[in-house]
Amino acid sequence: MQRFFQVGFLSVGLAMGLNGSIHRPGWAQTDATSSIFGDWLTEKKGVVMQFFPCEDDVCARIVWLKEPLDEAGAPKRDTRNSDPALRDRLWCGMTVLWALRPDDARDRWSDGWAYVPSDGRTVRVRAVLRSPNSLRVRGYIGIPAIGLTETWTRLDRLPGSCP
Repeated sequence: MQRFFQVGFLSVGLAMGLNGSIHRPGWAQTDATSSIFGDWLTEKKGVVMQFFPCEDDVCARIVWLKEPLDEAGAPKRDTRNSDPALRDRLWCGMTVLWALRPDDARDRWSDGWAYVPSDGRTVRVRAVLRSPNSLRVRGYIGIPAIGLTETWTRLDRLPGSCP
């Protein structure tokens, strides 16, 4: 599970101006629902993830990488994907978190999935907003007790852009 966090997505390691709303049967958009949207720097400061509304849930994509190039100097691609047809996808811009749903408790999201391009695995994910600028993200396989947690920091602006 340690590799899950090495690159920065729970440190691959996740632009502002989102003004969309989520329309999901059974719950209305609240401050808690919309507060997760925006750009978040992962704990190891190697990746910025952008959370955005997608269909009835919350998703996140990679919008910045501290090390965007592979060993050969080319932009990182999804070379470890189990589907050969997807191995040419760039990490930058890739949606790697999806189906995150607000819990009944305020400032909590669960039931999400995260794809880890550094090793091609998909894991479960949940998140808790600790403060307006601090998001605790837990990635796990199977049960939440078996996983790792990172604290991500909200950014006002991106440190750069993807190549």
